[in-house]
Amino acid sequence: MAGQLTNVNQLAGQVGLDNKTAAKYLGVFEQLFLLRRIQPWWSNRLSRIVKTPKLQFLDSGLLANLLGCTTVNLQRDRSRFGPLLESYVVSELIKLASWSSGDLQVLGYRDRDQT
Repeated sequence: MAGQLTNVNQLAGQVGLDNKTAAKYLGVFEQLFLLRRIQPWWSNRLSRIVKTPKLQFLDSGLLANLLGCTTVNLQRDRSRFGPLLESYVVSELIKLASWSSGDLQVLGYRDRDQT
């Protein structure tokens, strides 16, 4: 689910938990700085914007290990590299925004065409 839209119902079904328990676990993982929900950028004028937050892993090394990614696997199947790279970039942007003197936020953008 790294880098995907947050769907607690789907996630709960995949791991065999009810929705409330899965939501609580997500909250615990966020407090442990393992996950972060990236809020979407949107304005009311654009009705085609998806307003669901994305779920991002903050530790790309842990994510790679959980997905079983090795150098050989990534060379064979490049589709796994995208979520790893996105997690790394998002975590670095969050770090940079945390010590910046400005009021910066890391936001995501996706429309209904998956752009």
